[in-house]
Amino acid sequence: MSENISRTFLVVLGMHRSGTSAVAGTLGILGATLPDDLVREHPFNVKGHFESKSIKRIDEEMLRALGSAWYDLRGLRPNFLEAEVIEQTRAKLKDAIQGHYGDASLAVLKDPRFCRSFPVIRSVIDDCTASPRIIFCFRNPLDVAQSLKTRDGIALAHGLGLWLRYMLDGEFHSRGLQRVFVDFADFLQDWRTTVNRIEKGLGISFPMREACANEVEEFIDPGLRHHWATMEELGTCLVNLGCVRSCYEAFGALTRDPNATEAMGQLDLIRDQFETAVVFGEAIQEYYAKLLATKNVEEQLAEAEAQKNLIKVRLAEAKKRANQAEASLVKIKERANQAEARLVKIEEQLRAIKHSLSWRVTKPLRDFAKFLRGL
Repeated sequence: MSENISRTFLVVLGMHRSGTSAVAGTLGILGATLPDDLVREHPFNVKGHFESKSIKRIDEEMLRALGSAWYDLRGLRPNFLEAEVIEQTRAKLKDAIQGHYGDASLAVLKDPRFCRSFPVIRSVIDDCTASPRIIFCFRNPLDVAQSLKTRDGIALAHGLGLWLRYMLDGEFHSRGLQRVFVDFADFLQDWRTTVNRIEKGLGISFPMREACANEVEEFIDPGLRHHWATMEELGTCLVNLGCVRSCYEAFGALTRDPNATEAMGQLDLIRDQFETAVVFGEAIQEYYAKLLATKNVEEQLAEAEAQKNLIKVRLAEAKKRANQAEASLVKIKERANQAEARLVKIEEQLRAIKHSLSWRVTKPLRDFAKFLRGL
């Protein structure tokens, strides 16, 4: 990486449904540059996602090429950076950043999928001679799991497992960088204090902080948060999943001290346990059996959809030919009607001639001419 760093990328990490959009949108209001190809609003995210459509697509393609997906409980294989697709992904991400952020000196990079593959985006930021600084958002895991269940129909155990996967991977891969951890509940309650911590912890300042404070107030709407689980509810739900609560508490400690070695050590222990699948046991096997069945159904649906689209195309072509034939038939009928009208007019003229005085007077001449033709 070049020593002449002139750009800063604020990388917003965090599990889906953890407030990453609210934080990224706030940073944009305060003067940090957002991409010019934003993902559109969604009924479950009416304020917006504040992430690049191109980068999201590239990340999804990369996970798919690695045999994974955003909802996959399994971690990427340890040597995933050696896969051929990674170099292609890095090139695409670099082009996307250059194309959708321009020369912004302070920019916001956000996609929850970064937690799964952070070393990739970090290497791209290095290639852009920029400095990555991390804003790691987290939320009560039960809130996240309930939100995923509402939005995607994902079971609570699956959602809690995903929360662990994203949090553990994102925290581990972002170690050694300047980081600030943001509890979504604290952010909603007092965004100014959170922004103060971000500026101080990352050594930055937002150019529109004072000028756009009222706009931030209007943007942050606690009413859009539909799930508010308490620590008691979390404890009740996680009878056999104590590591989730331990992970959540470790992130709380990192909020107070981003370099808390004890908290990171606790996360390392949880990671080891999680990777060996001791926590979820048969639940993971059952989940992937269902996932495989769902995939087969989806493939059948995709094939049926393709057949339907093909029939639609053929039907459209047939209708087009029918319309063309109908138009030709209309023209033929028009010409026939015109010819019939001319025929009627000629017949009327002939009848008029045959009943005229000149026709009767010249009859002898016509008879003589007929006689001569016979000779």
